[in-house]
Amino acid sequence: MTTKPSPIPSVWARPQRESDQPALSRAAIVREAIVMLDAE
Repeated sequence: MTTKPSPIPSVWARPQRESDQPALSRAAIVREAIVMLDAE
């Protein structure tokens, strides 16, 4: 009898990574995108 291979762990079930920087807010991302577009 063959054993079933272990399933790949879901990315949704993984614990959140702790980063050195806080996550950017949507407003901060939009603000930076506008700055980048204005620079072109």
